[in-house]
Parts: sequence; structure tokens; C-alpha cells
Amino acid sequence: MESETTEQSLLMEIDEEDEEVEVVEEEEAVPTPLVQEPPKIHRLDESVVNRIAAGEVIQRPVSAVKELVENSLDAGSTSVNVVVKDGGLKLIQVSDDGHGIRFEDLPILCERHTTSKLSKFEDLQSIQSMGFRGEALASMTYVGHVTVTTITKGQLHGYRVSYRDGVMEHEPKACAAVKGTQIMIENLFYNMTARRKTLQNSADDYPKIVDLLSRFAIHHTNVSFSCRKHGAARADVHSVATASRLDAIRSVYGVSVARNLMTIEASDDDPSSSVFKMDGFISNSNYIAKKITMVLFINGMCAYSIDVVELTGRLVECSALKRAIEIVYTATLPKASKPFIYMSVVLPPEHVDVNVHPTKREVSLLNQEIIIEKVQSAVESKLRNSNESRTFQEQVLDPSPCSPMVIMKDSQTKPSASGTKSQKVPIHKMVRTDSQDPAGRLHAYLQVNPSSLQEKSASLTSVRLLELLVADNTALAWILHSRRSNISLSKLLSYGGGQRLAAYIDWTLILHFTLGIDYTSVRENIVGLVRSSIRQRRNPKETADLTSIQQLIDDIDNSSHSALLDILRHCTYIGMADNVFALLQYNTHLYLANVVNLSKELMYQQVLRRFAHFNAIQLSEPAPLSELILLALKEEDLDPECSEKDQLNEKIAEMNTEMLKQKAEMLEEYFGIYVDSQGKLSRLPVILDQYTPDMDRVPEFVLCLGNDVDWDEEKSCFQTIAAALGNFYAMHPPLLPNPSGDGLQFYKRRKPFRSTEAEEIPSKSTEDHAMEGDIDQELISEAETAWAQREWSIQHVLFPSMRLFFKPPTSMATNGTFVQVASLEKLYKIFERC
Repeated sequence: MESETTEQSLLMEIDEEDEEVEVVEEEEAVPTPLVQEPPKIHRLDESVVNRIAAGEVIQRPVSAVKELVENSLDAGSTSVNVVVKDGGLKLIQVSDDGHGIRFEDLPILCERHTTSKLSKFEDLQSIQSMGFRGEALASMTYVGHVTVTTITKGQLHGYRVSYRDGVMEHEPKACAAVKGTQIMIENLFYNMTARRKTLQNSADDYPKIVDLLSRFAIHHTNVSFSCRKHGAARADVHSVATASRLDAIRSVYGVSVARNLMTIEASDDDPSSSVFKMDGFISNSNYIAKKITMVLFINGMCAYSIDVVELTGRLVECSALKRAIEIVYTATLPKASKPFIYMSVVLPPEHVDVNVHPTKREVSLLNQEIIIEKVQSAVESKLRNSNESRTFQEQVLDPSPCSPMVIMKDSQTKPSASGTKSQKVPIHKMVRTDSQDPAGRLHAYLQVNPSSLQEKSASLTSVRLLELLVADNTALAWILHSRRSNISLSKLLSYGGGQRLAAYIDWTLILHFTLGIDYTSVRENIVGLVRSSIRQRRNPKETADLTSIQQLIDDIDNSSHSALLDILRHCTYIGMADNVFALLQYNTHLYLANVVNLSKELMYQQVLRRFAHFNAIQLSEPAPLSELILLALKEEDLDPECSEKDQLNEKIAEMNTEMLKQKAEMLEEYFGIYVDSQGKLSRLPVILDQYTPDMDRVPEFVLCLGNDVDWDEEKSCFQTIAAALGNFYAMHPPLLPNPSGDGLQFYKRRKPFRSTEAEEIPSKSTEDHAMEGDIDQELISEAETAWAQREWSIQHVLFPSMRLFFKPPTSMATNGTFVQVASLEKLYKIFERC
């Protein structure tokens, strides 16, 4: 009994302990609020600080080369040689013949803030050297392996020493050396993995180094420069000391640049505004380049001696000055060519603050706005004077026999075996047109200046009489329209009719007798008769580096139809058969070609081939994307009065606008479509020169960008954007109906009804007058201009561009884009003559 009692008591104690444990566990499970203390501030390790600072000073291999070259120039060198391997990541070697480094200075050479060019802060106001902080060499040792070999004048041998993290790895070792200093940096950014990965493409960094040495070479004309890749026998930059800066530019940038340069000078000695002196070279109106080149050196010397600036000029960038000069070129010269600019600016030292950027790439100038304004005025004045005359290179052709009229498989003459006789082809196979010299090609060259043409009226009878005198009344139809709608001749010419009228300039004498238009006035005011042909800007030689773009272009090339390509390359444009199809002659065949499909595919291909290389069409006023999208949605809406749909449309417009604003940077960089931060469209790309798309289709295009583009996958994204641009830029028929034919009824219905008094039963003699008065003449004029401009663009822009760029896909041979309607051989079989 006692044993059972004892066991029961033990079991009860165990149960009580378990309950206590559970209670404790429950109490511990309740989290107690902790008081979060602020993080402790601690001092960074000196190695960490130095490495961070090194990443700011040495941002790329070209930054290290710039610092070393400037040190060489500060050392009084007359020769600087640079050797680079793998874009500077594996090796940068800079050798000079300067005064060298003293043996006693080698231990502290690569420590931070050690320099021979500055002793106190006030020395910055009169600094004459390009370096002054003593950070460059130290920064290089923290991100690379630096080896210095140097010898001073009078020493029997030189010394070589390696540095890491700002200190020597070993004592200087005696070695053979030539006068001067050689600094070698190996494995740059070896301890900065992220930086090194972003700079793996050596093809990007080496051209930057070459460009840097080229800029130094044209400014420091008393120093010879060379730059080459490691192991290369030939230098990419090689300049010799010369007394002429123009000779230095010629040797570095080439003859084509040097011969198109003009000297420029500007100065100001007024202490109250600005004190400076500038001289240099700028390109004239004959210079053509796709990228602006601006070389700017600013010094901090007191003396206004350009010879002194050659020794101490500091290579800097000034975005404000660059932008101001580029604006002058854009406004003064008609082409979109970019200029070449070299300028050397000398200012008093107290007007220059050189300590504003870690890499010393920028400086701050006193009265900078005034200086820029005066330099801009000097450039504008020089350009206006030079733009009065142009230089054209004469091409001398060797005498040679005339080429056949048409180069194709079926030539009109077949040479005999001896080569002395020719046999005529059968008449039913003879080609009487030349795709290289089509009829009416002068229409593309003629531009009319309507400002001084006299505005004279003529009766409708005179116009009809003139139509009887001229068989082809293509040009005279414009005159007929002008008399019916009371539009002056000068306004007519400005709308595009002058391109047609000027093509028939031989009929000006008839115009004089029938319409009363002054014969000499018309002839003297038609200009541009010797204007060069409409040329299309060549596509970039190399396609974009993006794999997706290369794949899309390969798809175009692989699916090209060789027979259609030959037709488009050698066809002759005849005219428009209707609103969509054009008539083309190829050899002895006549084709109908769908210009909408052709232009849409051409624009699509051009967007891919000119990827990231677009010029810009500037809209007169930025257009809000949200309003454009709403306008496009309302055009598609079958029930415009539904308020629920209005709210849905506004939401769609808002969402699409925000998305396009997020993609604005990509759209601008790759496609030339500029959307600002406020969601307004202000620029569109130039896909074909001399052609502007129908701006009435902008809302549809913006909606397509928002709804139809696949923004998630790169290849599909670029393809759908290019397709949207192709559809927008395609040469669709204008939205206004063609006034000729049935389209005239559209404009009669638009005219508002007259008052009831005027609507009383008219006599039969006044019915025609009333009918003519019910036509909206202004709208007809607008429509006729749009249709005429479209036909001109098809003939003189679309088909010449297709000969240069277009590769028709195989699908166009079967989808109705090309239809053969006649053949000369078959016509001879039917009619036995033509």
C-alpha cells in the first residue's frame, strides 16, 4: 500500500511539473516588444575609403590614360607613347621623355594627396599644371598593379618599383632606362568585379582612348603622340611636333576635315563683364558628319599667349557651350550634319575653378553665360558668311562608249561574234523605257519660290482654251482648279502645284498669251532647276549589336523574293491606276503594285536597319498622348454618346500614357520617338528623307503603341514597334476623299444649307451656279493638295527608295501586292501591232 501511494504521489508531482512547464512555454511564446536602437556609427577602414575614392577618380581605362598623359605633359615631355591591351583592362603603358621622378620621391609617389604641383590651397588660383590633387596615381594602385620605371637627367641608371594600395611592394631596383618615365598598369579593376564586368567589351574603351589622344595631339602641337594596341605594328594615332595646328588636325583627323575648317576668334577685355580670349577652328557648310566633334581646352594662365596655352591647356567638357554651338549650326545650315569644333579659351586664373569634378573633366568659369553668348555670336557670324558660297568637287570621267539604254537580260541590240555589228531585237520585245532615266524625273528636282510671283486672275474661258492647246493637261489642271476656287497662283505653287507647273516650264509662253501671266516673271521665279537629285541617307553599314534586331534583319534577307527584287530595281513608274495600285513597267510587262503594302513593308524594314540611328521630325506643338488615344478610341467607337464607354476610354488612355512615359527612354534611344515627362509627343523619327507621314494618323499610331506592342519580350517588342511605325508611315490614301470622280459628292454634302429666301424655286439658268456654290472649296483645296503630295511622294520617294533599300518578302508574290495585267508579246499576238 505504501508503495502504491508513493507511486501515485510521484505521478501527481510529474503531472504538476508538466503543467508548470506548459504554462511557462505559453508565457514564453508571447513576444515581448524590443526597443530598436539606432545603428552605431563607426569609422571606415582606410583601405575601404581609398578604394571608394579610387573608383570615383578612375572610372574607366580612358580615365587612367588621361591622368597619365597629363602627368607626362606636366613633366615637360616632347614625346608621349601609349600602349593598350584589351581596352586597357589588362595593360596600359604610358611612356614619356619628361624630367623623370627623383629617387627620394619614389616611396611617397603613390600615396594619396602627395604632389609636386601644389603646396597650399591658394595655389589653385594660379595653378599652371593639369594635375594638382595627388590622387590619380594613388587611385590606380588601389584598383590595379602599377609599375613605375623612371630616370632623371644626369643619372647613370634608372629605377623600377611596383606599387599596391599606395605603398611600394619592394625597394626600388636599379635598371636600364631611357630619359623620362614609364608607368605600366596591369589588371585594372581586378578587385572590383562589378566594374570589370561592365567594361568587358574592349571594343568600346579603346576608341575612347584613341579619341582622347587625338584631342591632345591637335592641341599640344609641340608634343608628338602615338597610341597603338599591344602587339600591333601600326599606331592608330601618330602625330609629330609641328608649328601648325591645321597640319596637326590634318594628320590626326584627315584631309577631309582639315580642308573644311575655318579659323574663328573671339575676345573680351571688359573687366566688368568677362575677360577671355578664344581662338580655334570650326567646320564650314561643306563639312558632313553624323556626330559632333568638339575639342575644348581651357587654361588658368594669366598671360594671353596661345603658345602658353599649348603647354598648359586643360581638356574639359562644357555641355552648355556645345549645345549653344550646335543650335547655331542647326539654324544656319540646312542639312542635319554635325560640326567639327576646336577651341582654345584663355582666361585669368582667378576666373577659373578647376576643383569641381573628381576627374577634372569639368571646370567652373566666372561669367560663363556671357562667354558662351559671345562665342555663339562669333560662330553664327562666321557661318553666315561662309554659307554664302559652297564648294563642289568636280568629277572627271574617263571617255568610254555609251552604255545601253536599259541594262537587262533582253537588251535591244545583240552584238555579233566579231563585236563590230549589232542585230536589232524583234519589235514586240523592244523596251522603250529606261528605269534609270524615267519621264518626268525633273519633277523631283524643282522647287518654286512663290514669294515674288505676281498674283493675277484669269477667266475660266481662258483656262479651257489653254487646255485645248496642251495635250497633257496634268499641270494645267492645277491652274483650272485655282481659277475655280479663286486661289492665287503663288498660293497654288506653295501647295505643291509648282512642282508640276515648273516641269512644264516650256509652256510659260502659252500661259502668257492665254492667262495673262507675265512670261518673264514666271521663268525668273522658278528656282532649283539645277538642284541635285533627292538623295536618301544611307543606312548604317553595321546593324545594331542587339541579337534580336540582327535576327529580324536576317529574317528579312532570307525571305526576300529575287524575281520581285529585280522588278522593283529596274521598273519604270507610270502612274496611279487608283487610290491604292500603281502601274509599273518592267521589260515588256505591265504590273499593278499595291503601294500601301509596299510602303508599309519598306518602312518596317527601314526601322530595323536604321535602329538607333534616326533623325528627328520636330512637331510644332507637343501633342498630349492621352488626348490622342481618346481621339483614336472615339474614332473606333460605334456608340460615341455612351458615358460608360467614355469613362472606360479615359482609363485606357491614362494607363497607356503612363506606360509610354515609362518606356520613353527606350523609345527615344532606339526609335527616335520622344515622349516628355508630361506625357506629350514632340518628336517622330525620319524613316525616309523627304517624306513626312500623314499626321492625321498619329492618334491611331499612339493607340497602337499602347495596345499592340509586346513590351515583355525583346524581339517581339522591337518587331511590333517597327510594325506600328511601318503602318503609320505607309502611304495610305488621305482620309479626305479624292475630289475627282465620285469623291466630289462628299464635299457637296458638307456645305450648309442657305436661307429659305435663297432656296425659293430657282430658275433653270441659276441651277448650275447654285450647285457650284454648294461645294466646300477650302476643303477641296486641302484634299487636292494631300492627294497630289501623296502621288509625288510615291513617284519620287517611295519607288527610288525601294530600289536602294527594299527586299520584298516572298509572300508579296501571292497575296495580290503584284499583279501582271499585260505583256507586250501577248498584245502583239492579239493586235499584231501596238
